[in-house]
Amino acid sequence: MQDVIVYYPSRTKKIHNTGNHSDLLILFAGYYKRDDLTIEVLVDGWFHTGDIGEWQPDGSMTVIDRKKNIFKLSQGEYVVVENLENVFGLFPDLDLIWIFGKSFEACLVAVTNPNKQAIEHYAEAHNSSGDFEALCENRKIKEYVLGELPKVRKENKLKGFEFVKAIHLDSVTFIVIMKAVTGALDMVNFGANC
Repeated sequence: MQDVIVYYPSRTKKIHNTGNHSDLLILFAGYYKRDDLTIEVLVDGWFHTGDIGEWQPDGSMTVIDRKKNIFKLSQGEYVVVENLENVFGLFPDLDLIWIFGKSFEACLVAVTNPNKQAIEHYAEAHNSSGDFEALCENRKIKEYVLGELPKVRKENKLKGFEFVKAIHLDSVTFIVIMKAVTGALDMVNFGANC
């Protein structure tokens, strides 16, 4: 881990970063005639955008995520959740996936909405029976889905700590009414454990 020093004509700022990723700060003089708002948003004279930037080989920075979408696992590795949800979402037997981790845990967990037709097809081919809700609770079905995720991880060259080690299959689609999704269709962080 290294710090990046950003030079401006009148100020120098160290930005704590994790490898290639940095908390994006902007030198900000303040809001026009609104000192009250300026005081609220500045920390040591810097405006913290809440974005995470990634340094490019040409020296430029690209915004890659929001700071709130990144967390650190107990072993010190930073996880970009949205990227993992997009990658594991490629598995066709899942309609939706939400990945969660905690700073005092070493692994990730997933809450998913499996694809009903795919799960029913798998169940029929493997002599499992029951309605969709029962199939989602079926240990063999969970093991199947969890067993397929390493293939997706390997195909997309994810790191070992970016793997889901526990899964919950939910037959009820994540919807705003359940308060599992915000109005902007972001997953609510309601907690889960390995």
